[in-house]
Amino acid sequence: MADSNLKDSSKKTALFYAAEKGKFDNCQLLLNHLADVILKDSEEKIALLYAAEKGTLDICQMLLSNGAYPNLKDSEEKTALYYAA
Repeated sequence: MADSNLKDSSKKTALFYAAEKGKFDNCQLLLNHLADVILKDSEEKIALLYAAEKGTLDICQMLLSNGAYPNLKDSEEKTALYYAA
């Protein structure tokens, strides 16, 4: 498998897109291949913020249990709780 932490031009990894699209199995596969849950994209968001915005509780729980920080803020000072609301 390729490096699961490769970033695109927006500094997003595959985990960001899987979380954003609500793809639980893809997130699990990426985490099994050491995807970093605290990498930030160009907006200073982590994958957890995308999962929270999507409303996918199961993915949020998975990311949190794999070390995502719930209180990290993006470039607009918003946390996962803000996006979940």
